[in-house]
Amino acid sequence: MINMSKRVGLRVMGYVPPRPLVTPMRFQLREHRSSSGYLPDFRFLKPDPSVLRIDSFLGTFIPRGMGYCFKNFNRTWLHGKKVQVRWSAWAEFLESYNIRLEILDGAYDRSSMTDYPDGSTFIYKGSGLLALIAWTRGPFDWVTVTSGVLDLSAGVLDNCCLHIWLNDYASYRKFTLDIDYVNILNAAGGVLRSEHFTADPVMEVTGTYNDYGYISSD
Repeated sequence: MINMSKRVGLRVMGYVPPRPLVTPMRFQLREHRSSSGYLPDFRFLKPDPSVLRIDSFLGTFIPRGMGYCFKNFNRTWLHGKKVQVRWSAWAEFLESYNIRLEILDGAYDRSSMTDYPDGSTFIYKGSGLLALIAWTRGPFDWVTVTSGVLDLSAGVLDNCCLHIWLNDYASYRKFTLDIDYVNILNAAGGVLRSEHFTADPVMEVTGTYNDYGYISSD
């Protein structure tokens, strides 16, 4: 018989903590040289313990390109649900619409030079854009964006991709996009899955113009 009063450190012997009701999500991170005439310099940083920053770094050269944060889902599972994101953006000047939150048909791979070809825009798959949840511009303070109930029935592929991107196309200016959390909600608004970006980014490739990695884990 286990004596529940006996402790090892802060954990009671024989007691297994319950798994969280809402599981986190692994997001892929990708820098992308989307035009052959320009060079990106995107950094994926943690300005706060629970905030992911996509930072177009203005350093030794003028950066232009794309920075992505994305997650693949089974399209049938995500259909009929909602996406919620809390984010903020900073820019030196009010810019044109350069920040998007969208659902794309098909699965995307951070390491793929086919999905994200060097020197040109990323490749749409299947039916392409299934849902445009937000298309906005910085700077703006913290705001929560919640989609309507997603209709992904136009998709023709088994998977889909929740795709967040920051497009830096301006000269001598710095852009950042901070993401506090991403939630997947049921149609009634209940949280099914949640990512608060408490882990550190893991960069698998650096020092190129198409760096990539991931943050958190399923």
